[in-house]
Amino acid sequence: MMPPEEIETTICSTSQREEGQEGLLLLNPRGHIIHANESVAAFFGLPAHKLTGKPFLALFNRREQRMLAERYKKIQDMPLRYLMTREEDGDIRTYALTIHPVQERGKTLMLVVTLHDFTMIENLQRERDCSLNRERTCIESISHHFFNPLAIAKGYLQLAQEEADNGSEAKLRAASQALDRIEKVVKTIISTGDLGDL
Repeated sequence: MMPPEEIETTICSTSQREEGQEGLLLLNPRGHIIHANESVAAFFGLPAHKLTGKPFLALFNRREQRMLAERYKKIQDMPLRYLMTREEDGDIRTYALTIHPVQERGKTLMLVVTLHDFTMIENLQRERDCSLNRERTCIESISHHFFNPLAIAKGYLQLAQEEADNGSEAKLRAASQALDRIEKVVKTIISTGDLGDL
């Protein structure tokens, strides 16, 4: 295992190459910040050098502190992930904060904290949900507007076939087949969203 100083140097040099992407903090085992890249500093609204030495939890409001403190106790077992929102320039942005312990023989040497902007993913999920909702509404509308009239037409056609003479039977059978084809098209549109090879 690398000593903490080497780990910090490696991560710091990596974070300098990736500035502007993920936020990165390094914490000592007591939870005080020993390094902050510019991305995470911008998120917290402080210069990176002013974050150094601060207790990590002091960067959050009281509600977030309580939530993080509860989860922080379990960090020895697994990385901690916390989703939070912030308002920036009138937009609500979603961030994922992940804390990974760096351990050797069960002893925590440091904590690596990453901050990733999940806003685009959240927006895509909302768009997907809206799209699925529109599709469901469209399918319900198609079902209602086509199947009800089809059922009525088939019912009247069946009554007409029962009362028809020999000359009308062929015409009524052709009409019944046409209704069956329409019903098949509507069912295919509802089940696959496509006309397919009809």
